[in-house]
Amino acid sequence: ELALKKKQEEDRLAAEAAAKKKAEEDRLASELALKKKQEEDRLAAEAAAKKKAEEDRLASELALKKKQEEDRIAAEAAAKKKAEEDRLASELALKKKQEEDRLAAEAAAKKKAEEDRLASELALKKKQEEDRIAAEAEATRKIEETKRLISIADKAFEGQKWQDAKNNYELALALSPNSSYVKTRIASLQNKLKSTTSSNSDLEPKKTPVSNKADTEFKHMKPKVEMDPREKEIRDILDLVEKSHLNYTAAVADELGSYYPEGISEEQYKSDLSGFSDANVTRRIVVRDGFASIFTRYHSSRGITYRKNGQTTTEKVWLAESQDPKLRKNN
Repeated sequence: ELALKKKQEEDRLAAEAAAKKKAEEDRLASELALKKKQEEDRLAAEAAAKKKAEEDRLASELALKKKQEEDRIAAEAAAKKKAEEDRLASELALKKKQEEDRLAAEAAAKKKAEEDRLASELALKKKQEEDRIAAEAEATRKIEETKRLISIADKAFEGQKWQDAKNNYELALALSPNSSYVKTRIASLQNKLKSTTSSNSDLEPKKTPVSNKADTEFKHMKPKVEMDPREKEIRDILDLVEKSHLNYTAAVADELGSYYPEGISEEQYKSDLSGFSDANVTRRIVVRDGFASIFTRYHSSRGITYRKNGQTTTEKVWLAESQDPKLRKNN
C-alpha cells in the first residue's frame, strides 16, 4: 500500500508536474503566439501605415501636379485670352484712330475745299466788282470824254469850223455810237461840207433840220430839231444802262429824275440793242419824288421781253410799276 501510495503520489506529482509543465508550455506558446501575432499586427500596421503614407504622398504629389498643370493651363489660357483681348483692343484702337484720322482728313479736305471755294468765289466777286468798277469808270470816262468832245465840236460848229466839228463829233460817236445827237450833227455837217465843196465858198451858219434817220431811230415825246447837250447826255446815260455798260445807281436815278418830270414819260423807237435789233421798243421813265426808274418793253418776232433799269424783269413788274394810275402821264 505504501508503495502504491508512493506510486500514486509519484504519479500524481508527475501528472501535476506534467500538467504544470504543459500549462507552462501552453502559456509560453500562447504568449509566443500572442507576441508573434502582435508583432505581425504591428508589422502589418506599420506596413499599412507606410503604404497609406506612400499612397497619400503619391496622391498628394499627383493632386499637386494636377493642380499645377491646371494652374499652368489656366494661366496659359488667361495669358492667351489677355493677349487676344489686347490684340483686339489694339486693333480696335488702331481702327478707331484710322477712322478718326480719315474723318479728320475728310473734314480738313472738306474745310479746305470750302475755304478754296469761298476764296475762289470771293476772288471771283472781287474780280467781278473790280471789272464792274472798271467798266463803270470806263463808261464814266467815255461819257465825260464824249461830253468833252461834243463840247469842243459844238464850239467848232458854232464857229463854223465844219471839219473840226465833224472830226470831234466822229471821235465822240466812236465812244457813244448810239448818240442820236452826234449822228444828227455829223449828218448836218456832211451836208454842209458837201455844199461847201460844190459851191467852193465860205460856209455860212445854217439851221439844218433833224434827219429822217435820226427821227426813225429815236422818237421822243417832244421832238426837237436838234438835241441840246443836256438831252444828249441823258440819252447817252439811257443807252449805257440799257446795254449794261453802266450800273443803275442812285446817282443815275437822281440824274434822270432831275431831267424827267414827275410821273410817267413814254417813248417808242426801233431797237439797235444786240439781240433785239428787230424789236419795237416802248420805254417808260417813271419818276417818283425825283427818283427815276427805267422800264423797257422789247416786242420782236421772238416775243416780248421786259427790262427794268437795264436788268431783265417780268411782265408783272412792267404792269405793276410802269403804269401806276396815280402817277401823271406826261405825253
